[in-house]
Amino acid sequence: MDKITHQVRAEHWAKIMNECINSGMSKTAWCKANGISVKQFFYWQRILRREAFENSRNSVRGKVILQPQGKEFFT
Repeated sequence: MDKITHQVRAEHWAKIMNECINSGMSKTAWCKANGISVKQFFYWQRILRREAFENSRNSVRGKVILQPQGKEFFT
């Protein structure tokens, strides 16, 4: 899958997941009520969580972090 297709699908599934979370229902019940494949829902949840984790790790790399003793180092 190319990057543009992946981005479009990721945005689509992020919207679906937000709707599910805001519903107050369990994920499985919400998926069944809205005709969403439970397997696809959890697949994309895993993908989006992994990408969010990687993005958070990458945003910290290369920044100067001050240590309590005043020593600096790069991550």
